[in-house]
Amino acid sequence: MLALLCSSAAYNVAVTGATGWTGRLVVDSLLKSGHSVTALVRDGDKAASVLPAAVACRELDLATAGAEEMRTACAGADKLIWCATGFTDAGELIDVRGMKELVPGAIAATGETPAVVMLSSAGVTRPAWDDAKKELRAWRRRQTPSKNLHAANASSRRGSSAAPTSPSSA
Repeated sequence: MLALLCSSAAYNVAVTGATGWTGRLVVDSLLKSGHSVTALVRDGDKAASVLPAAVACRELDLATAGAEEMRTACAGADKLIWCATGFTDAGELIDVRGMKELVPGAIAATGETPAVVMLSSAGVTRPAWDDAKKELRAWRRRQTPSKNLHAANASSRRGSSAAPTSPSSA
């Protein structure tokens, strides 16, 4: 991201999670560096209240959006910065699901592979999560040990129908 901020060229940058703590810092830095910013946001009203007027906003729920919605949201973006985090209603990490959909959507929108920066403040913000989110995260980690995460992701891309039982249904 530092190279992007130091670049003399002005880019059109799409930012997910732009209304969050890290996202707002990224948006401010991009604007100060002369870039155009499109915030991909779940809540347009919140975005209007916390983001500068210079930021274009496109509503996009990363938990449910499909490839076509991602393509539309990424139209015109030269670069993508991912600052979103959280879970879908089914307990899937937004980071994993969204990145699987967002990059192909951006490629479809621009015809080329965009530069993508993925940031995470989860190590700082997760201590503030409520107990239910912490329990779900811990359960998911037990179901997919980190050394097997790549294999699990590959399996889900192939359409594996095997799904573990969630903590609420166990």
